[in-house]
Amino acid sequence: MTNERESGRLPLFLKASWGVGGLGGTSMLYLINMFVVYFLVRHVGISAAIAGVLFAITRIYDAVIDPLIGNLSDRSETRWGRRRPWMLAGALLATAACVAVFHPPDLEPGLLLYGCVLLALFAYTTGYSLFAIPYMAQGAEMTDNYQERASLMAWRTFFVYGSGLMTVSGAAWLVARLGSDKAAYGAMSLVAAAVIAVTMLWVVAFTGRAATTTGAAGKPPLFSSLLGTLRNRPFLIMLGTKILGQFGTAFSGASMLFYITYVMYRDETAIAVFSLTANIIGICSVPLWNRLLRNVERRTLLLILLTTSAFVHLSWMLGGPDENQLVFVGRAFVLGALGSGSVLLAMAMLADTIELDRIRSGEKREGAFVGAFELMQTTAFIVAPLIAGFAFSLAGLESGEVGRTDQPESAVMMIRMFMGVAPAICVGLGAALLTLYRLDSARLKELRSQAAAASG
Repeated sequence: MTNERESGRLPLFLKASWGVGGLGGTSMLYLINMFVVYFLVRHVGISAAIAGVLFAITRIYDAVIDPLIGNLSDRSETRWGRRRPWMLAGALLATAACVAVFHPPDLEPGLLLYGCVLLALFAYTTGYSLFAIPYMAQGAEMTDNYQERASLMAWRTFFVYGSGLMTVSGAAWLVARLGSDKAAYGAMSLVAAAVIAVTMLWVVAFTGRAATTTGAAGKPPLFSSLLGTLRNRPFLIMLGTKILGQFGTAFSGASMLFYITYVMYRDETAIAVFSLTANIIGICSVPLWNRLLRNVERRTLLLILLTTSAFVHLSWMLGGPDENQLVFVGRAFVLGALGSGSVLLAMAMLADTIELDRIRSGEKREGAFVGAFELMQTTAFIVAPLIAGFAFSLAGLESGEVGRTDQPESAVMMIRMFMGVAPAICVGLGAALLTLYRLDSARLKELRSQAAAASG
């Protein structure tokens, strides 16, 4: 089995079917990061500070369930495999929760409304984690072939950017087309829920033949698994790099609608144009990055991409109502290409570090590692709107249907900072951390040979 996992190629349909899950899961992250705070503040009448508190409570809850779900999926044994029953439960709950978040009851701001919104956010977070953690663990255990792992993650990256195309571009366009009001967001959520349901259930249905790691050490205790992740230095470095990058993405995502509305004086159509460009370029760039990885070491290429991205993020500080459309679209072009390469590389390298743990410890705890990763990833996509919400509130941002030119200058400047400077700092710190990473194909091959000799 080990030799087969190291040398065999995965069927194309299996790789594509697994990759489809990137569309459903990432759609949920984009929706909660880019639309929910704006929706609650502008169309439900909840202040940015209160919205931040609701997200903070959700984050504490998520911190509890993510490691638990990862370990439970490691310890499960069913006729459908370790991961797929959890993914099925997540797909069903995620679909319902997507609709609930954008259909709050018609109540005045107060404890009852806040409670209803919080319950919907709890369901949203639970559904996402139930699917995403076993899903990524399944991908990490499907192959130990270094190049094939990159190919598998390339399929996921393709669908991640497809998610941006459909969810961000499509959702923004649909909301603008339907009137940009509360009802428009509700209608958009029904379409988004259908996309989430179809893509997640597709993965459950068509990955039954995926390889899985099992054995005598297949049921590590929860605390042992968590401690194991802390002993894996390459994993911690990649986790830190990826999470800093995610914070950069989350800060710009949480600020985008505010930036478009109050800095550039445009509507959701502008986001649709930006996302359409970035995600088409991101999708088209995936084969290029996958081909480059055959000749360029992963860490080197990722360092180049992250450093370049930091400078491009800073260019948002120069944007305004008079920005030329070519500049606006050009920024989307560059960020789309750089982003797709960064996503592909980071996920392939994270999977490498999980294999490193299997080699060293002999334990099969992919779910624990992915649980730790998803905990930090969802932290970025929930804490970033929380921080931005508080910062905007302190800067004087007014909630409700406020005119584009009626926000105080302090609030507009804060929006600029969270759109440009904050992401640049996060991505730059991630690149600096990555310089400490020391795991490549040669090192993994050496460790496999040592483990085989020791067991033989």
